[in-house]
Amino acid sequence: MTAVLPWHRRKYVEELPAALTTLAAFAEIRGEAPLAAALSRWSHALGALAHDERVRAVRGSRRQRGGARGGRGGGAPRARRPQAALDAEVQRLPRDVARLLALPGVALADVVDLHRRSGAVTAADLAAAAMLGGLESTDGEALALHHRLVELLPALREGQPAHPARRAISIADDVTETLAGAAPALPAPQPLGSVRRVEPTVGDIELLLETATPAADLQAAREALAPADVTHAGRDVMTLALRDEQVTVRALTPEAAPFGLIYYTGSVAHVRQLQDRAAARAGG
Repeated sequence: MTAVLPWHRRKYVEELPAALTTLAAFAEIRGEAPLAAALSRWSHALGALAHDERVRAVRGSRRQRGGARGGRGGGAPRARRPQAALDAEVQRLPRDVARLLALPGVALADVVDLHRRSGAVTAADLAAAAMLGGLESTDGEALALHHRLVELLPALREGQPAHPARRAISIADDVTETLAGAAPALPAPQPLGSVRRVEPTVGDIELLLETATPAADLQAAREALAPADVTHAGRDVMTLALRDEQVTVRALTPEAAPFGLIYYTGSVAHVRQLQDRAAARAGG
């Protein structure tokens, strides 16, 4: 918040309501519901005020926080434009969500709507949302979003760095060892994707917890992995930054875990082949 609220720059006050709305959306995507609600309330409150009232409200909030007036001789940190703070916050989003936002023609409102509909935070989740959107949706807006996703997915993966298998396996092993030491009651994580397939290079580092209590065990895993920078915390998936890489931890029930292992391990061609067989059988 302090990086976004520029106390001594009057000209930035007009940008604050929109900036706070964007920050609220980022917090929602990261799974920080209380923060998202608070930022949204701030945005609506400031947006309803005239310019001079906004200045007084921002300065009043600063005085309540005990801040000093900025200036050449003051000790207050130099204020940043709201947009600069927003650019920094994008880096705290799940990697594939940040890449999606960087694509031409993609609006934040569309990404938030997609996240609310499907909970998608990784490219694999987005691919599943695209597939299911075409099979299950009858709503016009959902179908339009489905077609847009199908168009965007190839660009989302272009230029994605691949990690040597040794480094990816080492990071996955770090997570496994940390969980075994700090939360021994948790089930042992199972590798997914190209780590599980033992490919020479790895795009995504993903692990699966098979558990009867996904939400509770995922929260326990988050606490055990602290102080890792968590970029998203949901009921059945968590993304975090570890050793400058994104690690995705999924938690699925024993009934759902076999399907998750197949889908998230792939390969893409194998999953598509299975989907085509299922569709053929359903049609027959």
